[in-house]
Amino acid sequence: MSTQLRAHTRPRSMRLGKYENLIRVASGGMGTIYRGTDSQTGREIALKVLSAELAENPTTLERFAREADAAARLRHPNIVSVFKRGKKDGMHYIVMEYVDGIDLHRYVTATGPMKPVEVVEILIQAARALAHAHARDIVHRDIKPSNFILTNHSGRRLVKLTDFGLAVDRSDPNESHLTKPGTTVGTVDFMAPEQARGRNLTDSRSDIYALGCTAYFMLTGQAPFPEGSIPEKLYKHVHEYPPDPRELNPNIPDDLITVLGRMMEKRPEDRYQSMEELLADLEELHAKLTGNSAGFLDFLASSNGEAEESRRKLPFHHHPLVTVEMEDDALPTVAAAWAVFAVLGVLALSLLILLMVWVG
Repeated sequence: MSTQLRAHTRPRSMRLGKYENLIRVASGGMGTIYRGTDSQTGREIALKVLSAELAENPTTLERFAREADAAARLRHPNIVSVFKRGKKDGMHYIVMEYVDGIDLHRYVTATGPMKPVEVVEILIQAARALAHAHARDIVHRDIKPSNFILTNHSGRRLVKLTDFGLAVDRSDPNESHLTKPGTTVGTVDFMAPEQARGRNLTDSRSDIYALGCTAYFMLTGQAPFPEGSIPEKLYKHVHEYPPDPRELNPNIPDDLITVLGRMMEKRPEDRYQSMEELLADLEELHAKLTGNSAGFLDFLASSNGEAEESRRKLPFHHHPLVTVEMEDDALPTVAAAWAVFAVLGVLALSLLILLMVWVG
């Protein structure tokens, strides 16, 4: 009997080699993902099968293999584990850890913008995953909400990073030929300006920008530039600032806005220079938001005073506040005017009393 994926009367009969009970759980541009069981170990797995059409493209096939090889080097609680890749009867596949959960994009779309403290907690886990990858010279290049899976682990929310299909290994001298100069790779709504320009200059700071766009989505329920065609969005990532997220969600603390703004700077040299640097600020911010910091009261006292200063410096477009300023030497004039009004009021009241007495 052929070992090709086959379905009899029930979906549970689908099988590929030693992987059985395969049920399709997702489909995308690269192929199909199945949930199943390794018949030899009994372990529950996810099987990513490359579509037959893409398997005919040598570049795509090489990228598929590199995805598996790069992800297999990573062992971290916040990264979906890849066990192996293989080929059976012309079908190319990757065997991965199965994660029972929901992707971040679907979650926010269903429930709306998230609380700031929840966003910070997710960012911390995401940054830890990316710090682990970057330490091994792997840049993800496709950070976006749908590539983070939220699952439950011992009663706590666990974030898992997945899909290294566009990842680049900066330690591999042969990597550059897969991305030709002028080619734009990534997801346009969450793409760093240097990626949007089509230059092969992406590094770990590109992932930081994309993670900032992901945080923007979590906080507001929309991407930084939700409107326009693909070329228009690419242009905006390079040349324009997104709306200040506080205009969409006024509950965002100013310190979180400061962190987000630095993540989303247009120039890589103006962003956080590493995930470790970002993590330090996120963990300090989380301690402040949850009241576990000795400087929490100082944070509350200082945040209001710094709000306008941070707003002017951050890479966000906002509607300016209209304020009325008064010169110091005008204050005595105002005080004198109020004194005159007070005297006139007393005189008017006295005349009214005299009139009532006279009439009576």
